Amino acid sequence: MQRFKVELLPEAWAELDRIADIHLNLVGPNSAQKITDNILNSLKYLEDNPYMGAESKYPFLAEQGFRILVCGNYLCFYKVGADVVEVYHIADGRRDYPKLFF
Repeated sequence: MQRFKVELLPEAWAELDRIADIHLNLVGPNSAQKITDNILNSLKYLEDNPYMGAESKYPFLAEQGFRILVCGNYLCFYKVGADVVEVYHIADGRRDYPKLFF
């Protein structure tokens, strides 16, 4: 069975940092660590199961090959390549996340 490399692109890392900062400021360091660990651990599943995330319900994202992995309240937008899963964005699913792509 092929194993994929999961790679967060710079924008996804920046978004993960912002998510951690929000949790740090609102709840504290344990919350910030827990949320980032949960997201990163969820993304690790893509190493063996890159198609486990759903296709986007938005046609403009689905046509570009984006898949979505749900991590609690957060959505990870990614594309599957030949041997790599590239994570483009990590967004709060309770917000207007499609605007990230414009």
